[in-house]
Amino acid sequence: MLMTKTLPALVLLAVGAASCSPSSNDGATVAGSGGRSATGGAANATGGAGTGGALGTGGVLGTGGASTGGAPGTGGADTGGTTPVGGGTGGTQGGAGSGVPTAGTSGAAGRPGGGGSAGSLASDPGTADDGDYMISSPFKAAPEFGVMAGVAKGRRMTFTMSNVGSKYYPGGSRTVQVYIPVGYVDNTPAPVMVVQDGTQYGNEVMNVMDNLIAAKKIPMMLGVLINPGTDRSGEYDTVSDVYYHFVSEEVLPKVEMDYKIKITTDPQGRGAMGGSSGAPAAMGLAWFGDFTRLLTYSGTFVNLKSSTMYPHGAWEYGENLIPKSDVRPLRIFLEVGSMDNGANETAASYRNWALGNMNLAAALKAKGYHYRFVYAIGAGHVDGGVRGQTMPQAMEWLWRGYPK
Repeated sequence: MLMTKTLPALVLLAVGAASCSPSSNDGATVAGSGGRSATGGAANATGGAGTGGALGTGGVLGTGGASTGGAPGTGGADTGGTTPVGGGTGGTQGGAGSGVPTAGTSGAAGRPGGGGSAGSLASDPGTADDGDYMISSPFKAAPEFGVMAGVAKGRRMTFTMSNVGSKYYPGGSRTVQVYIPVGYVDNTPAPVMVVQDGTQYGNEVMNVMDNLIAAKKIPMMLGVLINPGTDRSGEYDTVSDVYYHFVSEEVLPKVEMDYKIKITTDPQGRGAMGGSSGAPAAMGLAWFGDFTRLLTYSGTFVNLKSSTMYPHGAWEYGENLIPKSDVRPLRIFLEVGSMDNGANETAASYRNWALGNMNLAAALKAKGYHYRFVYAIGAGHVDGGVRGQTMPQAMEWLWRGYPK
């Protein structure tokens, strides 16, 4: 099911110096030809789709920006051949618009392959529905977001995990939920979604998994939904490998033992979700660990927790980590709202959520990643309406290439 069939007013959104080529999606249109920043325009200015930019005159991508002419050339990010396994050097990227589309030149790297690790059964599903998109309110929940008639529910268990004796976050406790799909055989290796702020999103995520698994749109998978401890921002917003080690060494082994489940060791079968600060936590599971499929809403890719190594906090993912590192076999869905946190902040503050996500999307695009970025006009922070409208299709896109 293509996103345009349930998301009204979907348009391709220009991110960074280059915009997407037209999609084959029904009703999708290319956003205006404006550049990254409007001359004299304030970041995140309000307004609908303008004559020269996806976010309206004077907005982030408004008239008078760096690229005043046509869309990037026909040799865009994917033309020139994608490399199905392991990435490569075959990708090409079009130049900034100058009034006439121009042919692309050799890109720095090909799109990463879908396999990701030795022995993985996953494949590269191609570039369908990758790219930058814009949706507008009012938002309408997809049927798969709720309980659907005739769909059996997987088992949903909740327990309290003591942090006493934890090597990484000692003290206190946290709530953890476990989801086991219908038909799962005990101790059989299966893919997993690890969800941050688990109880906040638990019911909706597990409903989506029930419905999509039953429809064979995603693999049969387990769910581990983890609440933060007493220092949520310290766990989630800190750019380091600590949270990954906590999840992989303390949480997952416990749920495997207690609930007779087995989580696959194939990185392509390990996904994570997070909203707000849960998004950089999910990103850390991939960047410092072995997770490869990420679903994020209103990601706090801003500077809330700086360090000597990462002085701009999670803003560094779009600023330095993605641009300056080798391409990794990741699939990443990002969403942010036009009325999200820090909407009136400048880029220099490193506290504008929309700009932080746009920067990250632009970095992923420039490196040739499989990514999908949705900019939601009229949406606030981790907007419930946006989640209802987009989560089922986002989950389906996220798990493309993995055997069902």
